[in-house]
Amino acid sequence: MLALRMTPRLPGWGTTDLGAESAGEDARPGDPRTPPMDTSPERTRFGPYRLLRTLDACPAADRLLALHEKRLTSHVVYRFGAMRDAAERRRFVAAVEPLARVAHPHLLPIEEYSFASDGRAWVVTPYTGSQVGLVTLARLVQDKGGQMSPHEATRALTHVLEAVAAAHAAGLVHGPIGADDVLIDRRGSAAIELYGVSRRLRALPDAGLEADEARRDEVRSVVTLGYRLLTGLEPAAPAVSPTKLVKRLDRRWNEFFAAGLGDRPGTRAGDEPAGGFATAEDALDALLGTERAPIVVVPAAAKPAKPATPMRGVPSVQA
Repeated sequence: MLALRMTPRLPGWGTTDLGAESAGEDARPGDPRTPPMDTSPERTRFGPYRLLRTLDACPAADRLLALHEKRLTSHVVYRFGAMRDAAERRRFVAAVEPLARVAHPHLLPIEEYSFASDGRAWVVTPYTGSQVGLVTLARLVQDKGGQMSPHEATRALTHVLEAVAAAHAAGLVHGPIGADDVLIDRRGSAAIELYGVSRRLRALPDAGLEADEARRDEVRSVVTLGYRLLTGLEPAAPAVSPTKLVKRLDRRWNEFFAAGLGDRPGTRAGDEPAGGFATAEDALDALLGTERAPIVVVPAAAKPAKPATPMRGVPSVQA
């Protein structure tokens, strides 16, 4: 059985002064990106949560900042579309329950989920943002001028690959991962948002040959993300050696990206990529070498935190 492994936080991420404009979640009154909430009580509550304001939406759902009124903790409430019948509700539960059973520091946990009386599905997670809103890896890289230092890129790749390795070990699949799929908390730790939920909502399998190929493509997408973080550029086919783009860069990065992106002598632009790491564990071995420690996944039975639970009888809310 794999075991939980905590990794160092990305240096400087928790202390970066992200202003409202650079963080992308401007809360200034009148900004069209953050429309005011309806303040009537019946429209600003969801179970024990008071909905405070609208955040930028993600591809899967609307996001709302919420306060748990008893625990006084901040959360994100994801508002999905209406589930039209029992089959759609079952599909939604099947999409969120597998992630709710996995505990890993770099997978954003699902705390609760439910259906409102209007048929819309809701999911609750911790709030990882700052005073100005959620911060994605894409926004942070943009704030840093379009690329990261080798040390920061290593830590970012480590966090994401560890999350992918843990999820794959639990039998889950997400698909291609980009910088917009990764949230950065106030202490500088990265977490993949709603891992695999969109894929399972589309009824794509987590097992079988198709899923195995999706896992390999997912690992390759993380390596591609790492190339962007380090160089600020998209990798061509074959990719330009990063030592030609970043001064005084360790040449071992060339070997890592050559293996992870499937570049081989004679590969031409437009060809189907060959090779690539078979697993996230292989990518971590190539990235960290002997510095690696075993990854540990906390199974559902041993998970110390309160598991996600459906909330019954929650009134319909609108925001």
